Amino acid sequence: MSDSDIAVFADASGQPWFASVLGAAGQVYGLVLYRGGGGLGTLKQAMNAEGPADWEEVRFAQDGLTVWFGGKSELSKVERDRYAAMGYQPARGARLAWPSILDHRPGLVPWPPEADDVAWLAEALPAVMRFAELLRAHPGLADGRGQFEFPLIPTKDPLPTAANLEWRLWDVASKEPAPRTVRVNDPGIETRLRALPVSAGVNWEIDWFYLPEGVVDRGRPYYPRCFQVFETRSGLCLAMELINSTDDIIDRAVNQLVGLMLRSGGIPQRVQVRRPELQAVLQPWLAGLGSRVKLTDRLKSVEEGRRSMMQFMGRA
Repeated sequence: MSDSDIAVFADASGQPWFASVLGAAGQVYGLVLYRGGGGLGTLKQAMNAEGPADWEEVRFAQDGLTVWFGGKSELSKVERDRYAAMGYQPARGARLAWPSILDHRPGLVPWPPEADDVAWLAEALPAVMRFAELLRAHPGLADGRGQFEFPLIPTKDPLPTAANLEWRLWDVASKEPAPRTVRVNDPGIETRLRALPVSAGVNWEIDWFYLPEGVVDRGRPYYPRCFQVFETRSGLCLAMELINSTDDIIDRAVNQLVGLMLRSGGIPQRVQVRRPELQAVLQPWLAGLGSRVKLTDRLKSVEEGRRSMMQFMGRA
C-alpha cells in the first residue's frame, strides 16, 4: 500500500481517524492513525511540506497514534518494561515482532498510550487490515478521487464492497484564527513606546521553532519552542526565550518585543516573519508605531541561528 491510500474509521464518539499504512519504502513498518481535525491538519501539512523547516513543523504537530513494528532494541525502556510485565515474548526468530505504540500530541513528546487508546486500536486494526485486503483486490480503488476524498470504513462486519464504499471529501480548509489585538496594559509603557523613534534601516527577523530535546516539568514531557529575534544586517541575536508548548506564544512574543524596543531605545523600521498568524497580530500594532511587517518565506539570520543551535546540541 502507498501511504496515500488513506481510509477513515470512526470511533464510538463519532470522531474520525485517518489511517495511513507505512512500509512501501522499506524504511518503517506500521500504521499512523491521525486523530480528528487536528490529525487531518497534520496530514495536510505533510502533503504540502516543501523543505526541512516544513517537515520539522509536521514532526512536532503530530496528532494521533502510531504503531511501529520492529526489533526489541528499538523500544524505549518504558515499553520494554511494560512488555516484560505482560510476559510478552514473540516466537524465536520472528521479525518485526515488537510493536511500539505511541500517542502523539502537538508539542508533546510521544508517549505510551492510555487504556482508551489501546482499546480503540484493538477495534481499528482489524478494520484497517480488511480495508487493505479490499485494496489489494482492487488496486485502482481511489483512481479519479480528490486529494482529500477518502472512504469511511465501518469497524464492524460486514466490510463494504468496492462498489458501495462511502466516499467523502474531508474538510481541510484552514480555519482563520480569531482576530487578536495587541494591548499594552501599562499606560506608562504604552506612552514610552509611542515616544520612541523609528530606527531607520533597522530590520528584525522574528520566529520560533521546536527544540528536539524533551523537557520534563510536570506530567508528560514537552518540546519547548525557542523564540528568537535577530537583527538582519549584523546577524546579532537580540532576544531568545524557551516557551512551554502550552503557553500562548503570541503573547510571549509581544512581551519580548516590548521589552526589546524599550531597551534598544527605538522601533525597528521593518519586521520580517514567516508565519501568517504572527503577521496578522503584529501588523496593525507595529504600523501604529511607525514600523511595518513583511511576510517572507526565508529568514536567513533565524535559519543560521537555528542551525548553530542544532550543531551545539549535536543534532545538525
